Amino acid sequence: MPKVVVRNFAISLDGYGAGPDQSLQNPLGVKGEELHQWAFKTAPSTACSARRVARPVRTKTFPKKASKISVPGF
Repeated sequence: MPKVVVRNFAISLDGYGAGPDQSLQNPLGVKGEELHQWAFKTAPSTACSARRVARPVRTKTFPKKASKISVPGF
């Protein structure tokens, strides 16, 4: 089973994580990467320190239909 590791991801308060016209060629949408730049702007001298002290984020993924309650189609 393939696995995907996402290190950092931003989502807006209205639930959007991608820009307009999302496709396989533009998975974050047109200019989608610009939406996430606010979270990662750091001076080069502090970027190394920030990486060193940042805690790893741990998530769990569940297989399809892992729970008794599921949304149809998922």
